[in-house]
Amino acid sequence: MPLQPGKLYIVATPIGNLQDISLRLQTTLQEVNIIAAEDTRRTRQLCNHLNIEKPNLIRCDETKEEHTAPALIKNLELGQSIALVSDAGTPCIADPGWKVVELARKHNIPVFPICGPSAITSALSIAGFPATPFTFYGFLDKKKSRSQNTLQTMFTSPHTSIFFEFPYRIEKTITQMQDIEPSRVICMIREISKKYEQSHYGTVEQIGQQLTTTKGEWSIVISPNHDRFRA
Repeated sequence: MPLQPGKLYIVATPIGNLQDISLRLQTTLQEVNIIAAEDTRRTRQLCNHLNIEKPNLIRCDETKEEHTAPALIKNLELGQSIALVSDAGTPCIADPGWKVVELARKHNIPVFPICGPSAITSALSIAGFPATPFTFYGFLDKKKSRSQNTLQTMFTSPHTSIFFEFPYRIEKTITQMQDIEPSRVICMIREISKKYEQSHYGTVEQIGQQLTTTKGEWSIVISPNHDRFRA
């Protein structure tokens, strides 16, 4: 009989609160042969929390994914099962992983999602804007001209838009948004599911004046281009 290929599991991990760990996540990480991790140190801490002894961890971050993917596929073809995880949230969504999945699909490897917390849907659920449809932009480009063009696209869109931002760039991003349309209503959430979670709702100008801290990971939701969402 030909050897049956292993299974590739795309495992969503907590985005800040370990109480969000599901039994399915725990079982999957316990039973797979290999855990391909964005940061093996972070994933080892998660495995320790779950009492998983001596996990077989392989680094698969953005810089190594292209090189690591063929080796992972070889293991899958030999019948081993692999869990792909990022530092937090779902792999392939503003995180490494899609190249591994692409190669697995090309080799007819079964791929399964292990669902978990999502900063995207969490932010959309509390923003107060229509979420169907919406567009997710990931992180803005580091180059100002490109990030400005992306923001301009969001502000002119008839649909809700969402993106992530780093704490060290949040003030500059707010300034860019104020230059585009200070009266547009937005919702900004930081540290979703963590101890110091905070959300800000109001116009770009209002939030820019009220913001007292830039610390933490930010999810920013921009309302549709409609008079209903202008002040």
